[in-house]
Amino acid sequence: MGKLIRVKDKLYPKLLSKHKLSNQIIKVFLALYMVFWADIFDKSNLMTSVTTKIKDVVITAYIIFTITSLILTIINITADLYNNRGLNKKIAIELHTQIFRIFIVLCAILAIFSLVVGISISSLFASIGAATALLTFVFKDIILGLIASLQVIFQNIIQIGDWVTMPQYNADGDIVKITITVVVIRNFDNTYTTVPTSAFLTSGVKNWRPMFEIGGRRIKRAIRQCLKDNKNIHQEGFTFSIRTLDPTPNGIPIELYVFTKDTKWVNYEEIQANIFEHLLGMLPFFKLKAFQSVIR
Repeated sequence: MGKLIRVKDKLYPKLLSKHKLSNQIIKVFLALYMVFWADIFDKSNLMTSVTTKIKDVVITAYIIFTITSLILTIINITADLYNNRGLNKKIAIELHTQIFRIFIVLCAILAIFSLVVGISISSLFASIGAATALLTFVFKDIILGLIASLQVIFQNIIQIGDWVTMPQYNADGDIVKITITVVVIRNFDNTYTTVPTSAFLTSGVKNWRPMFEIGGRRIKRAIRQCLKDNKNIHQEGFTFSIRTLDPTPNGIPIELYVFTKDTKWVNYEEIQANIFEHLLGMLPFFKLKAFQSVIR
């Protein structure tokens, strides 16, 4: 399939080859071809009523299976394409694709089960309704995670890139991944904390996003750009963090967590002094003032 698509960007052929889209399409055509031969066998005298029933169930189930596999493959390709293109990283694409996968797989399972048992979908739903308590107990974690993830999406509680603090989980950092069951947080010491998605609805969580949206982000970006342009600061391989701490009666502290390339004490002090001298000079531009305690 990748060879048939002549595009300048090599990403598309790689994705098609990785997920074997051509194989899934061939399987769908094969299933439809089986329907053609099934009609021929039905017109012959070789099939009994029992074998005809089994043949119909097998072919229909195979069609449902192949179409479901094709849809899931397309979803996976779309997710990979979204991630590789570097689009809006705040959207939890893994969470959305997981919800779509669960919905599609459940529909396929119900359709095949209804076909095998020989009852209608409506009757099947009625039977499932009677067993709701048992299903809820067995799939409690999945159901709670699905409900929590839907609330997270529609209420916009968290997004990829949000800085959150959850003391009960020792989590303090940026959200890097959101799924149905867990949320992965990269702490400022470069460790990772895994938190259940439902915990964002049942536990106390501090999200610093509103503070950045109302004005704190501007100075943070300016400081980050200042340090990014500084050749004496490690840009990769070391912690590079700029954040505001909890407000105090004297103002909002700003923490710079970076590493200098020069480890000599005199040079280190000079680099540090130059950075803070530059930052103090920037404060009037943002209509801010540095607080200093007066000792008497």
